[in-house]
Parts: sequence; structure tokens; C-alpha cells
Amino acid sequence: SRALARGEFLFHMGDRPGQLGVVLAGSLHILYEDAFGGRSILAVVGPGELFAEAYACAGAPLTVSVAAREESRVLLLDAGGLLEERESMSISEISDYFDIAKPNITPLVDRLVNAGLVDRVRSTTDRRVVNVVIQKEGLKRLREILASLVAGIENWGSSLSMDDFRALNESLETVVKLLEKV
Repeated sequence: SRALARGEFLFHMGDRPGQLGVVLAGSLHILYEDAFGGRSILAVVGPGELFAEAYACAGAPLTVSVAAREESRVLLLDAGGLLEERESMSISEISDYFDIAKPNITPLVDRLVNAGLVDRVRSTTDRRVVNVVIQKEGLKRLREILASLVAGIENWGSSLSMDDFRALNESLETVVKLLEKV
């Protein structure tokens, strides 16, 4: 983990982080910096929240900067290594991770198997457990999707003014608060 002092930058716009972050303590500002040196806070990321994940996985340059709002501690995880290390998950782990009922995971996994993106492999330590193992083609497709998402965000974001960014951020925060109540 890494400690950050208040105001210290972790990433700058244009960096290619290669790492996704998790806030362990404190909070971070996600900032937009304009050509004239002006800064706008787009979001505040708090404990337990991820940041820079899409950029890290896609290997794309950041369109924002990340700085400590207060004394903070973050955990940085190598995006490529994380994909390689988590290449296998049980149906229960997938269900818990995505908060989807196990019976609904099966048809999704079936489609991924049929597409050659994952395989089902019985656990060597517990015959009752079937693991879903991502294949090379699955990793390749995942990286393509992430790169496409980042490119879309960059293109879309470049057409918005700072006022539009702020309004969008406030709207998304409202949606998140509403969803937390459901």
C-alpha cells in the first residue's frame, strides 16, 4: 500500500497507470485539468472504492488526474497481473462478485464457453466445485472491450464542457445514492 499526503498527486492526466487503485483510508479527488492550469473536481473516491481500473486494464492514458483529498492510503494492483491471477473463479465467486443469483450465472457461462472465451474445469481439491477459467481469447477480448470503453469515454468526454462534466457528476452521484436505497 502507499500513503499519500493531502494534495499529493498519485496520477496525472496523460499517465498510463498500469495499476488500478483501491482506497484503503482517506479519500481522493478525481480532477480534470484544463490547458490553462485550472482544476475541477469530478468525483471524490472514498474507502473501498476503485479508481483508474478501466484505464489500467486497457493501458490507456488517463484523461483525469488523481490526488489525495486528505491523508490517504491506497492499494495499487497491477492490472495485467490481476487479470492473469484471477483467470479462474468458481460459480459461487462469480455470483458473489457480480451479485447475481447462481442459477442466472449458468446461461451466461454457457454462452462464454460456446464463444471459446472461458472453459469449465472441475476443481482438483473439491469435486463439487466447477471453476470458470478464462482462456487467452477471453483475456484478449476483455482487453479489447476495456480499450473500447476507454476510447469511448475519451471521445465523449472531449465534447463536454466543464459545466457539463460537473452536472453529469452530480447526476451520477444522485443516481448512486438512489440505488443504494433500493
